[in-house]
Order: sequence, then C-alpha cells, then structure tokens
Amino acid sequence: MRNPWNILCEELNGLHPRYLALGLICRMLPTYTFMRIRTMLYRYMGISIGRGTRLAGFVELTGYSPFSEGLSIGKDCYINKGCQFNLGGKVTLEANVAVGMNCLFVTNSHLAGPPERRAGACLSAPIRIGDGAWLGAGVTILPGVNVGSGAILAAGAVVARDIPPNTLAGGIPARVLRKLLVPSDALRGDLAK
Repeated sequence: MRNPWNILCEELNGLHPRYLALGLICRMLPTYTFMRIRTMLYRYMGISIGRGTRLAGFVELTGYSPFSEGLSIGKDCYINKGCQFNLGGKVTLEANVAVGMNCLFVTNSHLAGPPERRAGACLSAPIRIGDGAWLGAGVTILPGVNVGSGAILAAGAVVARDIPPNTLAGGIPARVLRKLLVPSDALRGDLAK
C-alpha cells in the first residue's frame, strides 16, 4: 500500500494557491467590466502582462509549471472571455495581439503509445503569437505553433502548424487562405490576394 502522504502530495501537485485565491476574485468580476483590475490581479499572480493589456473575463490557466514562467502577454493586447491557457510549455503573446472568446492554447500532447494505452509519454512545446495577430472566437492553437505577426486566424480554426506573417488562415486543420495587405503594399497600390 502506498504512503497516504505521497498520494496527497501527488494530488496537490497542480495546486497554485495564489492563483486559486486571486482567480476566485477574478471570477466574481462581471465579464467586460473591471478589465484593468482583472489584469492587475493576474499580474499579482506573477504573470508577465504588458502595459495597456486588458482581460475581458476570467482566463483559465492549467499546467504544472509555475504560471509566472509559463505565460507572457505583451503590451496593448486584448483577451476576450472564456480563454484557456495550458502551460506545460511557454505561451507568448507579443504586443497588440487580439484574442477572441473561448480560445484554447494547448502546449501539452502525448506520443502515440501501444494499443493498451494510446496516450503515451507526455511532451510539451511552446506557442508564440506574433505582434498584431488576431485570433477569432474559438480558435485552438496546438503545441509548438508559431503564428506570424499580423496574421488573422478565422473563428473555429484548429492550428496545428506555423502560420506565416500577414496571412489569413482558417479551417480544421488551419491552412493559409490568402495573403493580407501590409502598409508597404497599400503605398504601391497592390491589392490583397
């Protein structure tokens, strides 16, 4: 029989007391109100959040690593309600990123195992969202994905591989749908393709 103390320690491994306490306060704040206060509370949890960033609702954080090391949000970002960050690997949102409601950032996955248990060994890979990117509602970002600066991900997209800068991508799995106009193109009079 296993030692009860060891079992208790294993069960509490994912417990983050500061997150639980401050998260409770964040859950009580009505959605789309007190955005700056909510952002301040997440900073008190130890998360790096740039100036001018607003959180519209409760942001769920999961994973065993310290949240302060697992999530970095740049300046002037907007994160809508219902978003979840799995922080087995690092998630980085650079400046001016807009995240739609109910987006999911997944950094953990599994290797394929034998027939008795297909979910084999756990592996983690970081996620990076480039400057000015926009994620529509319900986007899922899978482990190891880099989304280029200025990219747009259509609502409901499941992103399993890197998305180049200044492109519109969508679908399941997400694929590039077209290149987007950038300021230098506008000066030349080019149109988005």
